[in-house]
Amino acid sequence: MKLQLLLASGTCLLLGACATQDLRSTEAIARAENSISQADQAGARRYDPAALDSSKKKLNDAKIAEDKGEQTQALYLAQQAELEAEMATAKGRTAEANKAAEEVRASTEALRTESARERPQSTAGTGE
Repeated sequence: MKLQLLLASGTCLLLGACATQDLRSTEAIARAENSISQADQAGARRYDPAALDSSKKKLNDAKIAEDKGEQTQALYLAQQAELEAEMATAKGRTAEANKAAEEVRASTEALRTESARERPQSTAGTGE
């Protein structure tokens, strides 16, 4: 009787651990999908297509692993996909910010140039 109870308890713990692992890999896949979507929106395709493609491949591999019941592998691949997508997002946002900063610099320089051209004309006009 004690042996049966012990075996039943062990089985429940094992099934619970598997269910937890299933849930963790499913959540990781969902997070990776979200990160990839954000990377697409951040322009990662333009600035770091290799990282975005790699994250999509790893996400696909994670889904395949999960379907095969390889939860640990699915979790690992989904986490890698999420991190690579986040890196692609960061690169995309950084590139966009640098582009915007360069546009501001160019506008500022154009204003300075224009302002410098107007000063001598104003000074010359007041001297007459």
